[in-house]
Amino acid sequence: MAVLMMFTILGGILGAFTFRQLLNQQSYLLETQRNQLSQNLDSAISLTVDNSLIAAQQIALLISEERSVTTDISQYQKMLDNRWPDIQLYWELGSMRLMSPSGEVLAHAGKAIDSEDLQWFETSPVSAEPHWRIVCHQECVIQVLVPNLINGDPFLLFLELELTDILSIFRVNETFELAVLGPKLDHPVGRNYWARELYSLSNKRTSLPLLEQAAEYFSWEHIANKGGVYEVNNEYSAIWIFPLAQLPNSPSILVINNINNWQLLLNEFQESMLGTLLISLLLSGFLVILVAWSPMVSLSRHASMLPLLAEHDFELLKQLPPKRASFLVDEVDLINRATHQLADRLQHLELEVDEYTAELERLAMLDTLTGLPNKAMLMHELNKTIACVGRIHDQVALMYLDLDEFKRINDTLGHTQGDELLKIVATRLNNSVRAMDTVFRQGGDEFLILLRGIRSDQDVRKVIHKIFSALQQPVALGNHKLIVTTSIGVAYCKSMNVRADELIKYADLAMYQAKDAGRSNYRVFTEDMLLKANNKLMIEQDIGAAIEERQLSLFLQPIVGLPDAKLKGFEALIRWFHPQRGLIMPGDFIPNIESSEAIIQVGNYVLEEGELCYPAYESRGGMICTLR
Repeated sequence: MAVLMMFTILGGILGAFTFRQLLNQQSYLLETQRNQLSQNLDSAISLTVDNSLIAAQQIALLISEERSVTTDISQYQKMLDNRWPDIQLYWELGSMRLMSPSGEVLAHAGKAIDSEDLQWFETSPVSAEPHWRIVCHQECVIQVLVPNLINGDPFLLFLELELTDILSIFRVNETFELAVLGPKLDHPVGRNYWARELYSLSNKRTSLPLLEQAAEYFSWEHIANKGGVYEVNNEYSAIWIFPLAQLPNSPSILVINNINNWQLLLNEFQESMLGTLLISLLLSGFLVILVAWSPMVSLSRHASMLPLLAEHDFELLKQLPPKRASFLVDEVDLINRATHQLADRLQHLELEVDEYTAELERLAMLDTLTGLPNKAMLMHELNKTIACVGRIHDQVALMYLDLDEFKRINDTLGHTQGDELLKIVATRLNNSVRAMDTVFRQGGDEFLILLRGIRSDQDVRKVIHKIFSALQQPVALGNHKLIVTTSIGVAYCKSMNVRADELIKYADLAMYQAKDAGRSNYRVFTEDMLLKANNKLMIEQDIGAAIEERQLSLFLQPIVGLPDAKLKGFEALIRWFHPQRGLIMPGDFIPNIESSEAIIQVGNYVLEEGELCYPAYESRGGMICTLR
């Protein structure tokens, strides 16, 4: 389709260019003819004026001979009357007048002079050059006013000639039809064209219908300014207008040049061009289809194989190679070979990717040191197990284990021995649980055990007892023998509304309670543990603001000696006046900050308050001093 479209566009461009060249050639030829006609008109007028000058000189010689005989002016008229037929026949004059420089008519022959001619005589400038004009009354004529000397005296000869010679010279080609039209009339009467009277027509039978139709459909100004090709009477003609004088409203010659044969030739060329283009398109289309049919069929068959490549059905793709009827190897065959090679390579890569993916999945879900499932696997299994609570399992339990004093062992024996200890502990934990339970390594020395299918607390206690028993067996690490203990926190899940991270947090809280109780202990999570943990977190977060805002107060209790009842000292008792929780006694917040830096800040605060409070006690006469 692209090739056919390209051929169509190329053929259309070439045809349009050729047609445009022919139109330009036609326009050039018509413009050349128009310029030639314009030159012919100027040449014909110049030649007519020159002939008038020659005739004036000959007539002046005749008048000079007559004047040499007599000086009577009336004899000039007699001479013209006697010789006028010969002069008119030889010089083809319509009329002639002999006038004085002042415009007085001394002699005349032919038709009488009218007032318009006299006005032209009077307005014409007096010079040695001849003057001429073309006027139209009942017919169009050329009038020439020639100054001359007769026996040394100046005279004017007025000659009037018909336009026959001008038109005969102008019409160099018989295919041209000429029409002589007079000036535009303000109030035209009778038959006229463009408000102009028709004085002459070359061929009335053929030209008059053309003239009438041209006057009906085209304006005079349009033809005069542009000219060009017009369709007149179902034929194509070039119409031009040539003014006969350099005046705004002068008589003109209308030329009608029949170019119907040329236009028919252009139409025939256009039709033949379109036919040739159509035939070329059909032939090129047939050739393109003939050449491209076999590759197209191969491509269509090959296209049916590509989805198999996307579906990773490599075996079926190998069984369905595209069949070819040609023995030539083309681009489609190369693509086919490349496709099969790509299928083999993709199949090999897919196998490798599957192997690597399985290994990555295994590594992503297993701890690399102990081989136990890691935290990611824990979250996956824990979410799946919690979702089954109430349907498959009545309840499940999560045990959080942390080895006692493992950091000391790791620092003393080294990380290599510590890693070996973790592997041994992982093996013993796996051997201590039931088949349905799973041991996970959280990280470091922390392990989690997911117990499924728990029917009673006794099932959990049995597993804990096995774990304690297994870990109490001595562990040989090089030259050292160790007994490893662990602290265990247990959190039960009896509803599927508990989140996995919450259950881990509960078991972690219970594990810290067990660690606080001593080595090799376990605790079961209770809500009181959560409250204490939240309370500790709140105290750790708010104690800094309490010190800055001076919410802590000291109550100084005097110490009095019994024998003499004298004051021996003070006992400073601290109280926390919390803005939301009210009074908090020291036993409710001091233990929660003893293991943090906040206890140092509280101690410094108490020392500062004690220094300020002692003098205040003496000034109050031995009463207990309380300062905020």
